[in-house]
Amino acid sequence: MTGIIEGVEKIIKYYKVVSNNPSETSKNKLAAEQALYRLKNADYYEINEEVADYIINLKQELIGAAPDGDFRVSVDARLPSKECFLYLPLTGHGYLLSWYDVGDLPEPIKIQSDHPVVTIVSMRDYHTPVFVGGYVLSNEEKNNRMLVNKAFEQFAEHSYTRVGHTVVAMSLLVSLINQPRFVVRGEAGTRQMRRQMNRGHGIATNAWHKIQWNLTEPVVEKDKGERGGWHLPLHYTRGHWRRGQSHWDDIVIRRDGLPYKWIEGFWSGHPAYGFKKSYHAPNMGETPSG
Repeated sequence: MTGIIEGVEKIIKYYKVVSNNPSETSKNKLAAEQALYRLKNADYYEINEEVADYIINLKQELIGAAPDGDFRVSVDARLPSKECFLYLPLTGHGYLLSWYDVGDLPEPIKIQSDHPVVTIVSMRDYHTPVFVGGYVLSNEEKNNRMLVNKAFEQFAEHSYTRVGHTVVAMSLLVSLINQPRFVVRGEAGTRQMRRQMNRGHGIATNAWHKIQWNLTEPVVEKDKGERGGWHLPLHYTRGHWRRGQSHWDDIVIRRDGLPYKWIEGFWSGHPAYGFKKSYHAPNMGETPSG
């Protein structure tokens, strides 16, 4: 099993070969050069095997609960920095997630969005970078969408292909990384390895992180009114439409002509008490009209 620093070094070396190979296509050379620039400025997250297994199982549950494509990315899936590289040591799969403000999307990605977009690029040490998907992220979960088609030309409402699974998994991982009470960030690799990557490739020595479960039992709850106290196994309740009243705030009239309110997904419990299958509301008719 290869750690993140060794894995990233192999990717960088391969991309340098591609960018300097006169027989490569201009498209591949440009993709490799752009990837090298982004990798130099990225933060790196090695995902512990137990954390990765949990996210894979959770992804299957959430996708199974939303077969009509009505999966909304959590507002917590905001990147910790503009460029984040997530690495799964067990499979050697690496993904570069990039944050773009409205109007800043690079070519050839062309979509219309009033909100920021996170793109997801698959990176390996045997192929050039491949855009696999992304998501639109706003301050309201009901407005968030997955993007899974190749050119990002449209929202994918009913696509749970392999690419769609990747987008859901990456958004859940970012959401979890942003929950410091559930996971801890350690240093990935040795000090010597981090310094070597700084000297050889210009990557900051403090850019390398290892994400593991926080198994320290919480002593007290920070907020007694918080949903789902800490003294429960960790689980996730996915966002869902709840039947509402026409006088409520933030009501959406769906295709059945009735008012609904979007209930945002949330984490609850704590990994110190184990893990539990996640909660999700039953499907409630068709996808919303807006």
